[in-house]
Amino acid sequence: MPENSALKVHPALLAVLAVVGAAYLAVVQAGFAWDDNGILVANEALSNPSFEKIFLKDLWCCVRGHEGLSPYYRPLTTLSFLLDYKLGLIPGLAHLHSLLWHMVVVTLVYVLLQGRLGMERAAAGALVFGLHPIQSEAVVWIAARNDLMGTAGVIGTLILLERRSNWAALPLAAACLCKESSYTFPAVLLCWRLAFPGERSYGKELLVVAPGLVLTFLLRSMAELGPVPSEYRDLGPFFEWLPRWAGTVLGWLVLPWPLTTTASLYRPLPGPSVLISAVLAVAFIIVILWRNGKRGLALLGLGAVGYAPAVGAVVSFSILGERYLYQPMFAFAALFAGALPERLGGRTWALLGLWATYALVLLHFRLPDWATAESLMRAAAERAPDSYSFQLLGSQLQQQGEEDEALDLYDRSFDYQPPRLFACKTITELAVKKWTMARLDSRLPRLVEVGCRSMNGFDPPVVVALASQRRWGEAEKWLRSAVTVDKDRRDRVVKGAIATVDGNLLLAGSEALIWPTGVAAYREQVHAFTHNVAPLAP
Repeated sequence: MPENSALKVHPALLAVLAVVGAAYLAVVQAGFAWDDNGILVANEALSNPSFEKIFLKDLWCCVRGHEGLSPYYRPLTTLSFLLDYKLGLIPGLAHLHSLLWHMVVVTLVYVLLQGRLGMERAAAGALVFGLHPIQSEAVVWIAARNDLMGTAGVIGTLILLERRSNWAALPLAAACLCKESSYTFPAVLLCWRLAFPGERSYGKELLVVAPGLVLTFLLRSMAELGPVPSEYRDLGPFFEWLPRWAGTVLGWLVLPWPLTTTASLYRPLPGPSVLISAVLAVAFIIVILWRNGKRGLALLGLGAVGYAPAVGAVVSFSILGERYLYQPMFAFAALFAGALPERLGGRTWALLGLWATYALVLLHFRLPDWATAESLMRAAAERAPDSYSFQLLGSQLQQQGEEDEALDLYDRSFDYQPPRLFACKTITELAVKKWTMARLDSRLPRLVEVGCRSMNGFDPPVVVALASQRRWGEAEKWLRSAVTVDKDRRDRVVKGAIATVDGNLLLAGSEALIWPTGVAAYREQVHAFTHNVAPLAP
């Protein structure tokens, strides 16, 4: 039997929970940010819930404005959002709900480590897991609650297996219904057993949890989901990004600042302070690996398994998400706790207290970022200026009606690699309204160069822009070479206007016949466009 397998509440655990709770108490002042507004506020699965919408659809099925199917099947996460909705969609309460899940996971980390490392080392590991500032994104971003719930299920499964319970399949099934990465549990269990052998064989433990995996897989197979994006499967750039990737992640372990929702792998190699922290982190990890002995390599593998499902997303978007480290941080906490002596002296607790103070200071500067969607995106653009952060902030400002600043941000986003092509159509439409044609002309070659020409919706706004300046010849050239179709059919109006200007009434008439609202309406639009020379409203 594992040592100290019975749960004993130690004052150190209560102190850890008190410190973690106090550190995050400011979340009651945070609002909805980023995906929160879609997945909570504009989600018909919450406003008009049904079994089909929650259990037989993907996570984003019923979010207004979201198109296409996603591969995310997280019905229990959606149920947790439903509770937030029933409580009135009060941001502070929703954030407290997520914080509660974080406190649960911190407790589970303590319980699992206590059975193997004793109460004091378990409390130290739980403190590192719960208070490390890199965890803040998963804790404070409501839409990332799946990371908290999935990790709770995975660690809860390990606890029940440690206690030789035959009910371990239940928390694992719950974890798989919160986040797909929980299906890696067989590899998680293997690493944990290499670190801490159990009384039952690995094969028998797999048989215990197998019903949970099978049941959730069957549920998933019945749901209407989209495929995993093809770019997620292209891991070619993995080794190209590895130095920056490793430097950033290791730097975060020691000096997790600046914390931001975006950290592009395209950015230059980390600055001196981050490189120094990365070197210190490497030295620190070498020491704790040496202190853990053979167990250390297994726990390192445990962290790698926890991070592995995020590799495809990181490589495809070249963005390092802090939340991807939430579950892997458990392995780091176990490594740290395992490197400590069995009995912690006053000096060790003092050093932990200093580290906790350092973490509290960083969180003090981080949590205000989440006050509003705009404050979050501005923090990202200031601390990690790249194409993604500028696009996110521009999109938020555009929603708020601040189109001039949004347009400038979209424009700046194309000066960074990789260019975020989702802004192609938007930037062109706004440019038609806000820019002089000279400025638009100066940017068009750049937009084509970065790949906007291949993006849906880019060509028609350009055609409208050219035609609105009576540059019919250029507009016609763009129309003939267009690679996209304007779902608003504004390109047909331009086509009719060009035909009218050229005297080609046969072509103008043929376009009018297929106009959805009738010939008269089409002719009226063409006449207004030709004579007023103004872009049509979408």
